[in-house]
Amino acid sequence: MRYFFLIIIIFSFSVCIAQVQQNKKTESFVLNGKLIGRDTGYIVLWYSDTSNKFIRDAAYLKNGKFEFKGKINEPSTVAIKGSSKDGNYASIYLEGGHQTIMLEENDFYHAKMNGSQTQREKDSLYRKIESIESKNKNIYDEYDKVSREFKSQKDSSLKKLTGEKAEQLFNQIQMPANEIRNLKIAFIARHPNSYVSPNELYTIISQLSLDSAELLFNAFTRRIKNSRGGILCSVEMEKKKKIKIGTILANFKADDINGQSISLSQFKGKYVLLEFRASWCVPCRKAIPHLKEVYNDYHSKGIEIITISIDDNRKNWEDAIKKEGISNWHNVIKNDEINKIFQAVQFVPAQLLIDLRGHIIWNSSDDNTNTWESILKEKIE
Repeated sequence: MRYFFLIIIIFSFSVCIAQVQQNKKTESFVLNGKLIGRDTGYIVLWYSDTSNKFIRDAAYLKNGKFEFKGKINEPSTVAIKGSSKDGNYASIYLEGGHQTIMLEENDFYHAKMNGSQTQREKDSLYRKIESIESKNKNIYDEYDKVSREFKSQKDSSLKKLTGEKAEQLFNQIQMPANEIRNLKIAFIARHPNSYVSPNELYTIISQLSLDSAELLFNAFTRRIKNSRGGILCSVEMEKKKKIKIGTILANFKADDINGQSISLSQFKGKYVLLEFRASWCVPCRKAIPHLKEVYNDYHSKGIEIITISIDDNRKNWEDAIKKEGISNWHNVIKNDEINKIFQAVQFVPAQLLIDLRGHIIWNSSDDNTNTWESILKEKIE
């Protein structure tokens, strides 16, 4: 059972959620469990209580059995952990009332839970997801391995070969990734009153256009919109609105690779392509030759390119610019100002096309029928 990462995110938003949650009905829960493979020690449960306080509760094992009691406001994603080993934590949906769980040492992932309707709903979805993942496990594992090799490779010729292999594998995993996303979308659409739905929407919201995300969210019942997961989705959609087509993009300043300060506002009267990238991103590198063609053809007609790197390592960013020969346009690296404006950009490569007045006229995260190049040619020629 998954969601450990999502649990931490949800807890981190407890302060902003508290006011919405405070008038909700308080429910008591009891969770009885059995751990197979270990009789002593303890089990830890992380959950958010009725005041949205982060609770870390520990229960000692007696012949492998344990019990937790507490109070919550709504069916909630919680974490249960047995030890520091990778296989000894799981995420479950805990509800008011009595529930039981069966765990196996070093394999909490396959926990079996009874008494939680929300957990049953999640299980019905993840049985299908796990089927897709198991069929493609070798591709996922190989892609992870090659991606690590690409990041650590120092030899330029070997790095190129490794990058090409990583790109091939990346293309292969898009089909199962799309299948999983479509499964989640179908589940969300069919379960507007399930607490699973906003949490699943949150996991894919960065891959959806704002219109698609709002369509799914607006179908939720009132209680789901006001749930912890619903509020998280609302926050993410507000981030997306900052880079919505038709919006005037907020100005930002950053130092380019030469140490010169540039701002978006200085390019008013020109078309600007913002290209989000990273030194380790294989598809980003593949796009460079085409970007050079567009720049060479249209720069004299009023097009500017600004690449915004999300690299954490400045040297890697600088080395990539030199190796790829892209210093003829503007290159900046993320800073606090950029991070604040572009919070919705979570994957690279990503692009925004800005018109003469600073309006966003194309966004790669939207459901586009046209490419940014075709829009640009239509405007300039």
